[in-house]
Amino acid sequence: MTDSAVKQNGVNDTANKIQGNTFVRHLEFMWEIPFALVSFIAFKLYKAVVVWFYHFYMVNIKKESNQWTVLDGELIDKVLTVPALLANAPRWNTHVIAAKTGGFAVNQRLAIHYDAAQRSTKPWTAVIYKFPKTDTVGYVDALGADTKLNWTLENGWAEVQLPAGNYALGLRYYEVQQAPVLPEVRADGVTVIEEKSITPQNNDFFHRLIEKENLLYKLLHFYIYVILRYRRFLPEKFIYQEYLPVGNPDTHFIYGALLPGNRLRFTIAPEIFDYYNVYYDYYDYASFPVYWGRVNEPSFVLDTATAKGYYLVRVVPREKCPEPFQFSQVKVDVV
Repeated sequence: MTDSAVKQNGVNDTANKIQGNTFVRHLEFMWEIPFALVSFIAFKLYKAVVVWFYHFYMVNIKKESNQWTVLDGELIDKVLTVPALLANAPRWNTHVIAAKTGGFAVNQRLAIHYDAAQRSTKPWTAVIYKFPKTDTVGYVDALGADTKLNWTLENGWAEVQLPAGNYALGLRYYEVQQAPVLPEVRADGVTVIEEKSITPQNNDFFHRLIEKENLLYKLLHFYIYVILRYRRFLPEKFIYQEYLPVGNPDTHFIYGALLPGNRLRFTIAPEIFDYYNVYYDYYDYASFPVYWGRVNEPSFVLDTATAKGYYLVRVVPREKCPEPFQFSQVKVDVV
């Protein structure tokens, strides 16, 4: 057999494999959709149980509310942490140091040491929640505060008037500086949460997080992969509610499914980098992060996906932009 004939046979074999894989992929909906329905029901039941237990625990058992609790390697190794987060916050944000408080009473005024957060990181966001129901009340961040509440920023503190009740705080720190601290919090002029030092290496645990993956988590989150893969047949609002995290209202999200062999290609307007940070996460279909990073150049291609999963791109404001964000400025294509 001549060399040209050998080469032609190799081309034909490759073409046949591609056609075979494409044919199989076209038939995958026959099992993926029924299994996704099972996954969806299982996740809703699982989440209902976890949320009930969380509320019971926070109200009746946990008493240490007067401190910041940081998502770190020590916390992630506790038995209930991963099961709880995969019900309440399954889209891990690998780019932030995340912290929260327990509940505390406020009669009129809540104050956060704004300057301490500004010195520690940029961008950052502090979100106020009702406690223990976790309904969002408002937020303050590195660029100022939301307009729903009557915030004042003076003498290094961000203060807001609130109806009397119990509240909690959630905090996200991007791009931390050396010696970062979580800010002091005061209610009605009295310190309720002390300032807390953290390490810039806090998030190293993400590199071993996938070791905690199991068949239960694959069952619970498989439906997310399916609704993203077949999103053109579903209402976008439904996908948005099921997939996206409760983030800063100023954060913009781009997302979709990935198949083995897919790559993400970013095409970003250069001026975006003057005002925004662009982050990406690739999750397997159990919702565990496989790889992640920050995009720093206008043209960028991500590593090839090795398994079924999904991606989430966060466009996070770093400076106040004079023009509204346009999704056409950050294009993400699956190739």
